[in-house]
Amino acid sequence: MTRRARGIPHTATRAAFPLGGIGTGNVSLGARGELRDWELENLPDKGRRNPHTFFAIHALAAGAEPVTRVLEARMNGPYDWDAGAPFDALAGLPRLDAATMHGEYPIVEIEFADDALPVDVSLRAFTPLVPLDPDASGIPAAVLRYRVTNPGPAPVDVTIVGSASHTAGRGEGPFGMRGTQTVRWRDDGPGEEGAVRGLDFGIDLPADDFGYGTLALTTTDAATTTKPQWVTGFWPDGARLFWNDLVADGLLEIEPRLTLEDRPRGLFAEGDAGRPMSEAELFATLPRMRTGSLGIVHALAPGETRDFEFVLSWSFPNRHRGWLGHIIGNDPHADEVVRNHYATLWPDAWAAASHLHRHLPALEGATTAFVEALYGGTLDPVIVQAAGANIAAVRSTTCFVVETPNPALGAGPVFAAWEGSFDHGGSCEGTCTHVWSYAQTVAWLFPQLERSARRNEFLLETDAVGAQKFRSNRVFDGPTWFMGPAVDGQLGTVIRLHREWRFSGDDHFLRELWPAADRALGYALREWDRDGDGLLDGELAQHLRHRVPRDRAARERDADRRPPRRCPDGAACRRRRTGGRAHRARRPGRGAHGRGAVERPVVSTGDR
Repeated sequence: MTRRARGIPHTATRAAFPLGGIGTGNVSLGARGELRDWELENLPDKGRRNPHTFFAIHALAAGAEPVTRVLEARMNGPYDWDAGAPFDALAGLPRLDAATMHGEYPIVEIEFADDALPVDVSLRAFTPLVPLDPDASGIPAAVLRYRVTNPGPAPVDVTIVGSASHTAGRGEGPFGMRGTQTVRWRDDGPGEEGAVRGLDFGIDLPADDFGYGTLALTTTDAATTTKPQWVTGFWPDGARLFWNDLVADGLLEIEPRLTLEDRPRGLFAEGDAGRPMSEAELFATLPRMRTGSLGIVHALAPGETRDFEFVLSWSFPNRHRGWLGHIIGNDPHADEVVRNHYATLWPDAWAAASHLHRHLPALEGATTAFVEALYGGTLDPVIVQAAGANIAAVRSTTCFVVETPNPALGAGPVFAAWEGSFDHGGSCEGTCTHVWSYAQTVAWLFPQLERSARRNEFLLETDAVGAQKFRSNRVFDGPTWFMGPAVDGQLGTVIRLHREWRFSGDDHFLRELWPAADRALGYALREWDRDGDGLLDGELAQHLRHRVPRDRAARERDADRRPPRRCPDGAACRRRRTGGRAHRARRPGRGAHGRGAVERPVVSTGDR
């Protein structure tokens, strides 16, 4: 960034900058520099932590003592958990003095500060955002680039290590897991600069299971050190052995044994037959989460700056073919799988990471150009920050892109969305037209996604008489929702159809939807403009986002029913609503019809 966005201190405990593409889910970066809110598995999940997942630095300046720190500012508290902090947050490890976040969506930078560290460290993180290219903007991955500068007179040996656990497998089963995670070291070109290498995570669930997913932590740097799998056990030996290994010399060693246990314990002690167990037998009784570490090692000369670049990627391909929301409540195909569109482009997390590494120069260049165009212009920074920050909603768990959710729409990706997100679930399903009609971001940045939504609304949700459901259940081939149309949603969809045609110039698209659009507009003219004056009227007792005036006769009837109101001078004064025109309303203590009267517009509200 050529300018610096306002800084957010590490004490801002609610600050979270989301990373992730369109329809991919998110992991967010907190103001301390920590990874938080792991929402990769096709639903919102605010506050979810991923145990043992963090970055750390080991720095050894020539002639000095080494310094090892978690690359996060100190925790803020409160320490009100049963163990003070969450047991697997490793709160006792040393962290940095401070951090400051600077964000211009989709790029965020964290500046770290620490008196003991002999180098300066910052983090630049982003998921590519390329206007007009939803696939390039829908990669399930994030770039995490730590920049290290040696400001001193002596060379410094630096290791930056990322440790990660998989998130897949939660559910009914031992240790709250219904599957056992796996992790392995993978190198697509041993010793080759530019080849992808790193940690490849899996889960022993069927590939079509709703909880199936993969995760990867990768780099193309050839100077790596790794501990592919931490020791697993009933006690936190893995974290202790990892940290001791890193502190010793900044290099990691493969564990000779993957567990220090020699027998099952606790709830699983009844499985002990009183004989030595094989490692495979023992592992069947141990916690099912797996953690691994990937490090990059470089020596920095005095004054030198070097990047330590990682990519975190994920893939949870299987969604329920239904909303499973709290309004429509009729999902006959919810036990069927519909695939996220991104999974048709990259079959697993490793493939997504490889694509991002391979095309990173072009993708980052386009992303940076977008940021410079948006934030580097002449608009007031407050306006730009508001507009830029709200782009994040399109790449949040509120929105998703699924592949062929209803065969009636033909093959291909379809954009769908909730109205918003609760902390642990979607809020108000159905790509609600009387909410999304007011949105503009998708149309201007990714118009082909908007066209897919228009096809659903007109081809599946507009009936023979032109009434259009404002919540879509047909997108998943479910039954039509029972409620009638929303006037702002239906007319907004007609307007958006015109917008999508103007943006694309696609006459075939317009011809395909024209008959349904004609019916929808005809319905509006019959039902909502009964006197033909071009203004909304009629019975509007339906779900409305904004209040709408009723017809003139109804307004007059309402006015006639009201009791007379008295002016201060005692004269009877009937306040009438007359066609939306302003009437004279008095200030207290002044005559309503005399000098000093104030014009106040009155608009009929109609039925809600």
